Amino acid sequence: MTKASASQEHCFPRGLGAFENAHTITNRICTVCNSKISKFEAQLLRVGPVGWLRHEAGIEGRQEHEDVSPYYNRAMNAEPVKIRGIHPQLGIPTLWEAVPGMKKTVLARQIVLRYGNGVYDSVVIPNKCNVDVLMQRLYQCKYRSAIPLYLHCDYSCIDIHRGIIRNVWPSINMKKADERLREATVKIEVKLSVTSAFFRAIAKIGFHYFLAIYKDRVNGREPEFRAIREFILGNGDETEKYVTQKQGHIIAEMADKKIPSKWCHIIVVDKSEFVVSRIQLFAGPHMHAPVNVVNIGRYPGNSSRQEMCGHMYIYRDPDENGIRKPGVVCELKSFKAAQREQAV
Repeated sequence: MTKASASQEHCFPRGLGAFENAHTITNRICTVCNSKISKFEAQLLRVGPVGWLRHEAGIEGRQEHEDVSPYYNRAMNAEPVKIRGIHPQLGIPTLWEAVPGMKKTVLARQIVLRYGNGVYDSVVIPNKCNVDVLMQRLYQCKYRSAIPLYLHCDYSCIDIHRGIIRNVWPSINMKKADERLREATVKIEVKLSVTSAFFRAIAKIGFHYFLAIYKDRVNGREPEFRAIREFILGNGDETEKYVTQKQGHIIAEMADKKIPSKWCHIIVVDKSEFVVSRIQLFAGPHMHAPVNVVNIGRYPGNSSRQEMCGHMYIYRDPDENGIRKPGVVCELKSFKAAQREQAV
């Protein structure tokens, strides 16, 4: 890495929002590697559990980046978030999407299909729908003996999508439902999809946070960290060797039901003979997010003295105009002190 190619990097992806005094590292990663890591972070931010909760919490990234819904777009071969439930009028499985901050779901834009074996599936209709791509996918479904049952989309596009369906299935008449769907209780099932890209992005957060905390002692290029560096950059598939998930609480006090009152991220690094980072993204009210454990590697040198450091990245609530000011970062000297910070 040359000085000219060096870049400053946020430990937490900027797509998780802005935070005052957020941890960064400088001259630790070149722009080429940073660009490669950004592709893995795209999956973390757009689909899977983090993409889903990010959308639910109403968190936006940089203004120049397009806001991508987790319900309609894939990322690095990971499928969109799928919330499936029985339509209260039609009695068939349909896809739904959550309304951020509203604790309710609405029908997703979709074409519901039934296959010859009686299995139902849906083809989602993205905001920027490529007509040719959608028609090609529907033809693939037709070749597998699928027939369309129901269309739900924006009213301004309904004639376009009806025309696409008639091109593929000229003689099919689909079911109709009252588009003014009344409020109803729908039992839903959520399916989240991730690949190794998700865990590489998690490992990057843990490793870079460690480098930010121990910037005066390590630079990240030590031989002891070669394996974690290679994993983060996309080499090797031994995910469980570097990142594992567990249920529970990253802070002992949370076990006593003293959960954060606002959305936040919690990160801790534990150094002894080995370095381990623990990350809990989108901890908060009514949410028990899993703890991601990142095995960073053996600490360089002969020091095995145990040390621990942690921080909470706490979101502020939007103001009356919907503007969210940058969140605050507080050190986990005590959980009570962290709770006081959440009142800011």
